[in-house]
Amino acid sequence: RHDRGFGLLEYLIALAVISPLAYAGTLTASSIVRGTQRSTDQMVALRQVQNMGYWMSRDLLTAQNMLPGDDSETPQLDLVAFVWTDWENAETHHVHYYYEDMGDNLNRVKRHVVVVNDAQVTISDRTTSVAENILDPVSLTQSGNLWKLVVQARSRNRMETREYNVLPRPNA
Repeated sequence: RHDRGFGLLEYLIALAVISPLAYAGTLTASSIVRGTQRSTDQMVALRQVQNMGYWMSRDLLTAQNMLPGDDSETPQLDLVAFVWTDWENAETHHVHYYYEDMGDNLNRVKRHVVVVNDAQVTISDRTTSVAENILDPVSLTQSGNLWKLVVQARSRNRMETREYNVLPRPNA
């Protein structure tokens, strides 16, 4: 008698051995994909709060005047405005942060910078996007000379919050 391949019993045994291994492999791959997505979302949110903290802290350090809150004369929802005069060339910097609604209670924060020389001629006028997925409101509070900035961002269901404490330049 000659064997011609596998019989039904061999197939059933092989299926019983391979099925749990395939199931475990599928679970592992699925877990890796979900973990990677969560990690990516966390990094996106983290980068946004770090970028916002960097730019606002930088401007707050050099500001001589600060105007927190919404300016009713502008169409967008304002966060804060900073003004300072450069010590080297007497150029005045007007930096204005404002929100753009992205929907789902998230905002894009933009930074509008106008630089004028001592003759009040505009040298530069530009707007850049600083951060996205920012939750409203960004908290900017003062205690003595210390300013505290709290920023929250969300990417899908992952959230990041950062707190920055900034002491402005002396004689501002």
